[in-house]
Amino acid sequence: MRTLILSIVCLLTLNKLVAQQSNLAFLDTNTIETENLVSNNYTPALTRPNSIYLKEHYETSFSRIVKQWRKRIVNYILKDVSVFDNSEKATYRIIFKNKQVNIIANYDNNGKILSTNEAYKNIKIPFELRRKISKAHPNYAYLKNSYHVTYSNENGIEKEYYKIQIGKGNKEVTLKYNENFKSI
Repeated sequence: MRTLILSIVCLLTLNKLVAQQSNLAFLDTNTIETENLVSNNYTPALTRPNSIYLKEHYETSFSRIVKQWRKRIVNYILKDVSVFDNSEKATYRIIFKNKQVNIIANYDNNGKILSTNEAYKNIKIPFELRRKISKAHPNYAYLKNSYHVTYSNENGIEKEYYKIQIGKGNKEVTLKYNENFKSI
């Protein structure tokens, strides 16, 4: 009888420990229509909990898709996620993903963005960068591109770059530029 009671207590304790480690949520955006998002320009509001993220990422030359997804990251309501538990401190990794976007965002219990790792494929490249590439590589066509950014609440934007593949006939060139459009 003691063995049975001890086994049940161990099982319940183990179950409680395992439950504390499942702070992962996945949002499949393939079913979400991204065209219906409001694409108005926004100005960072200093009263928002994630205003630092908005302030770090506010740039008028960004693609409409990048702006829409950044608004979605900022306005994400963590409390609506089924694994949300406000009884103790935890971090939550939320994954936003579709064919064009792959974002991993880490939030604290209050919904504050702790860090993000964002990758956008085949977006509209800023005009200044397109002009620079066209001057340096005349008669080349744009084949594909990606924009990557890593952000942390402590350090702001840690890494930001564009990776662009261009081609002319059988020749393909991959270019990499930092946030100031300087070649890397």
